[in-house]
Amino acid sequence: MRPRTWFPVLLTPALALTLALAGCSKQNPPTSPAKAPARSSAKVVDEAMVAQGAPTGALLLWPAPRDFEARIGASGVPAFLVEHDEFHAHVHLEVYRNGEQVVVPPNIGVEVGGKRVAPIHTHAPTGVIHVESPDARVYTLGEFFALWGVPLDGAKATVDDEPAPNPAAIPFNNLALITVMFGE
Repeated sequence: MRPRTWFPVLLTPALALTLALAGCSKQNPPTSPAKAPARSSAKVVDEAMVAQGAPTGALLLWPAPRDFEARIGASGVPAFLVEHDEFHAHVHLEVYRNGEQVVVPPNIGVEVGGKRVAPIHTHAPTGVIHVESPDARVYTLGEFFALWGVPLDGAKATVDDEPAPNPAAIPFNNLALITVMFGE
């Protein structure tokens, strides 16, 4: 009689998922861009994040913060019980540290457990920022980075490939491509 082989096949993905989730359970505070880990100690996105849309080979330096209340307070943006669709826009954000792409992680601006959401938030590691608000208020890159918990100190930025002198003041206009560069 041939031995069953389905159990190890199912166990391997389940074990991989368990290990991946266990790595997400401990959340460290964001590292400031000036003190970000060097390439050798930075975490490169795994296959699961690439499957969700993260760029292959990108670095995961600053995960989404878990202290929603503190981040809402620091950013000054409101928190809602539901996502609003009265005003809906999308901005694409690319972040680089010393020339290497950094992942904009999922769930920035989303409370753990899904109870509340900020009007500017991410769902996936694709760099797409959703603006979902009950009004047409203009949100800025500075508010988003405060919500993320990553300081913009020393950053340079472009909007649709045009230099932006004050990255924090960049407005989130629909379909804008914002590129933020830290370091060299």
